[in-house]
Amino acid sequence: MKICFISEFFNLTCDEESIAIKGVIDICKLKKIEYTVIHKKRKIYNNKISLEKLIRKFDIVYIFGGWSLFYIKISLLAHKLKKKIIIHPMRFYEPWALEKKKFIKKIAWYLYQKKFLLQANLVHCATQDEEYNIKKLDKKIRTVILPFGIYKKDIKKRLLNRINKRCIFFSNLQKPKDLDILIKAWIELKNKDWCLDIVGFRDQKYPDELIKNNKIRFLGPISSLYKKNYLVDNYDFLALPNLKENFGFATLESLSRGVPVLINDKTSEMDIQNKNAGWVINPSIIELRLVLYQIFNTKNKEFFIKRKNAIKIASNFSKEKLSNQYFKIYKDLLYKFS
Repeated sequence: MKICFISEFFNLTCDEESIAIKGVIDICKLKKIEYTVIHKKRKIYNNKISLEKLIRKFDIVYIFGGWSLFYIKISLLAHKLKKKIIIHPMRFYEPWALEKKKFIKKIAWYLYQKKFLLQANLVHCATQDEEYNIKKLDKKIRTVILPFGIYKKDIKKRLLNRINKRCIFFSNLQKPKDLDILIKAWIELKNKDWCLDIVGFRDQKYPDELIKNNKIRFLGPISSLYKKNYLVDNYDFLALPNLKENFGFATLESLSRGVPVLINDKTSEMDIQNKNAGWVINPSIIELRLVLYQIFNTKNKEFFIKRKNAIKIASNFSKEKLSNQYFKIYKDLLYKFS
């Protein structure tokens, strides 16, 4: 079994697309599946003959993304070579994403994008919510839900029974993350004990004076998983009340460190609320303010219970466990449904 990953923007930083690809590559390593990655920095990227020769050697063409004509070209080439095609949409077809450049996307959808998804053997969705939004576009699109995971070794073993009174928000701030709602709610509560640290690329619209007066700090981007783990270990909860998030890598990383999470009600796969590993809200400034007030008054014992439950949830999403699920899908795709 050989898999060829396709990405326009794959690099060694921690952008969401690269993390997703690296996650599936880890599955390949665990199952000893041969793979390669084709991206812009590889000379072969724009060479049609070399590209065809390389793709011919692989069984599955795994495309991360959509809309770009490069992906359409790869899809047509893979179809011509009778290769199995998997597309991971990277949330490009979520309702909020379709609102951007809506008119152009509508034209593109009927010209080629619909066919791009329908021609795929599978569309890899990370959550039920993502699958639901894909199926809304066309029920004939073949989908499978495969969540992303984390290595067992990165799941924390020992938990401290103390509160540091610190909250962290970390995410890629280049996309809308409703950070303004979090900052506004935090400021309105006027709590003098708790600190909010924001990790990601600096958003210039928040003035320094405002942030300093309300115990809110921007710490800049964090690149490596080691740094993330070391940083997250010093916080009591992650706040990511984002309307557009479904399966957040930041959420899973936080849970794996025993850090409860405050997230939106779209992340159903993790079942945070019922498993008492954090707080789930329908994002609004009023509800967020109420939940933050509740968190600020939570006792040590309750925090410790949530920390233990966070670890339990993260253990269900270990790459070692998920690798069997991924491998079965690939095997069925190649042999069962050929």
